[in-house]
Amino acid sequence: LTAADSHGARVSATGRRVLIRPQDQYAEIEAAPGETATAARGNTKLTGPQIRLDALKGLAQVFGPGTLTHELQRADRARPSTLTLGWDNFMLFNDQDGSAGADGNARIRLTDNRAEEDRIAAGNIQLVFMPPPQDAAGDPEFAEGERKLLRAHAEAGFEPGSMVIIESRRFRGTSAQDRTLQSALVLMVPEATLDGPTSDLEATGAGRAIILERPDRTPLDGDATAEDARSGFGDLVGSGTGQALVDWNGSMTFDRAGQELVLDRGVRLSHRTGPEAAQLDLDCEQLVVTLEGLDRSRSATTLRQAVAEGAVYAASEDRELVARSLDYDARTGIIIAVGDPMAPVVVFDKRSAQPASAASIRWNVNTGEFTIVRPLPAGGAIPGG
Repeated sequence: LTAADSHGARVSATGRRVLIRPQDQYAEIEAAPGETATAARGNTKLTGPQIRLDALKGLAQVFGPGTLTHELQRADRARPSTLTLGWDNFMLFNDQDGSAGADGNARIRLTDNRAEEDRIAAGNIQLVFMPPPQDAAGDPEFAEGERKLLRAHAEAGFEPGSMVIIESRRFRGTSAQDRTLQSALVLMVPEATLDGPTSDLEATGAGRAIILERPDRTPLDGDATAEDARSGFGDLVGSGTGQALVDWNGSMTFDRAGQELVLDRGVRLSHRTGPEAAQLDLDCEQLVVTLEGLDRSRSATTLRQAVAEGAVYAASEDRELVARSLDYDARTGIIIAVGDPMAPVVVFDKRSAQPASAASIRWNVNTGEFTIVRPLPAGGAIPGG
């Protein structure tokens, strides 16, 4: 089947059986058992066992497992990116408002077809594209299938413990032939919203994040579902090198351009600068994690800095401390901790019976070197400011 819709865009479909009602601008495409039917409009293609197209209502439906593939023009990319939405149960696309809802082990793959790829797996996912202009027939870009992605919202399934899994991958090469995985940022959250133009993320509820360098595997390898990925998430803690693991109870925002994760309430960071380095465990109420490599300045994504605020506790090997705030340089392993006017930095060392107190300290987690940067004034309290 090949035709033109009311906007002048070319529509094509293939299947074992094609039912057309021209007066209603309606078509049904069914595949043979074990095969897949297709329907395409411009840069968008649907696949599934049964597809229904209703041009008057502006609806496209796929019954059973299928995919929606769309070529995206992105402002920060020189070449198009490929967006693929997959599902197991059902998908409904509403052309009037640009929404596409996928149900049942829904998953997204967004790739620049070179060195970067983002994946999302969830119970259900809703995409929102830019709605058609009022004069869509006179818009050549729309007629060719140009639809900008505004946002994507992913929610966990209804099963107990279900989560949304998100991966941001970096590959060593810049060609489709060299897909050696260099690093991955993996997030596990109850629900998340991805901003289409910026790829920023927002998530509410308790979650986890892990940064992996040169991993042997990731949770969303192959066509893994969110449930598959959740069961294997914990195993990743012991794989790769130079990892960082973060847990939180409140919320998470991810600024991709700024390469920052902002985490709130009951936050814990575990990190080591290398496989032989000492591990740092850091607890706080608010944590800002700065990454490097997501802006394509490096071939891998790594942790650069972590700034902790509120009820800060840090521990590594024989030493631990409490402080008001803490700045951790993940590349060197150096911590600068600062106290509060009424609560100084207190350092506990298992090799010493007496804790040390100071207004500010410098601690190299890798070497164990410990320096008081600003001692307590006479009387013990830290002057304000």
